[in-house]
Amino acid sequence: LAGAAAVLKRSRATISRCALALTGVSDRPFLAKSAETLVGTKGDRGALAKAAEQALEGVTVNSDIHAPEEYRRHLAKVVARRALEKALERTR
Repeated sequence: LAGAAAVLKRSRATISRCALALTGVSDRPFLAKSAETLVGTKGDRGALAKAAEQALEGVTVNSDIHAPEEYRRHLAKVVARRALEKALERTR
C-alpha cells in the first residue's frame, strides 16, 4: 500500500545529507522534498516527525480498492517516519 526508504548521513552528530523516497502512494515513486529540511539538524524525533508529516505536500495520493486516499496518506506518513528513524539509527 505504501513504502518508504531513507538515506541519511551525519557529520559530527549533525545531519549532512538526507533523502526520503516513497512508493505506492502516487502514480510513481518520488523523493520527498521535506527530507531536505533535516539537513543541519541533530535529527531529533520532532524534526523527523515533521519531515514525515510534510512528505506528501503537493502530491496527489491514490485511492483504489485496496486503500482509500485517507488511509494511504496516513500509512505513508507512518512508514516515512519509521524509515527516517531507522536511517538515523544506522548512523550511530
